[in-house]
Parts: sequence; C-alpha cells; structure tokens
Amino acid sequence: MKNDLLDIVKECLDIEKETILKAITSAKRARDSAPSAMESHHDTERNQNETLVSALEEKLKELDDLTNNLPKDINGNNISRGFWSYHEIVKDDSLLKIIIVPDGYGGREIEGIKLISLSTPLARSILET
Repeated sequence: MKNDLLDIVKECLDIEKETILKAITSAKRARDSAPSAMESHHDTERNQNETLVSALEEKLKELDDLTNNLPKDINGNNISRGFWSYHEIVKDDSLLKIIIVPDGYGGREIEGIKLISLSTPLARSILET
C-alpha cells in the first residue's frame, strides 16, 4: 500500500501536467493569432497571452520538480514525520480519504483521495490523534 500512495500522487501530478500542457498549447495558439502591436494600436491580447504562457510554463516546471523529487519508495523515516500516510475519516456518514504529503504536493485530489500538506491544520490534527 505504501508505494501505491506514491503512484497515486504521481498520477495526480501527471494529470495536472497534461492539463497545463494543453493550456500552454491553447495560449500559444491564441497569442500567435492575436493582432500585433502594428496591426492594432490598443490591443494587448498578444501580450496577455504571452504572460499566460510564461506563467503556465513556470507552473509546469514546478510540477516537473515535484515529480522528480518524489521518493522512489516510502520508508519508515518519511512515515515517522507524517509524510505519505493514508487516513480515512468518517463523519456524518461520509468518508474522507486523505494522503498526508510534504508541502507543495497538497491541494490536489484524485480518485476521491485528497492530498493534504503536512503543514495544514487538518493534517496536524490527524497526526496528533
């Protein structure tokens, strides 16, 4: 189960990466088809799309860094600090599935499992109990 958690996190990052790559392609297409400054004196669409492309490329780089920094496997040292631990919380007949992850990986969800950063109040509360 331990290394399956890493596979879930990696899959989540890969899906997000695919979405960003599609957005980059779309923004580049919009940028390239927008009128240039010579064609329209007041149109800033090209510049706005270029800014969007830059921001998306930066986000893509961050995702690549996160993916490249995933541990190869989960060992006791990571779990003792709370990373990569899986928890199920039942409240009011609903089930919340959580993987506690290092900062930077949280805020994502895949297959009904939420990735929660270790520094969040929820993660700290879970680990204290």
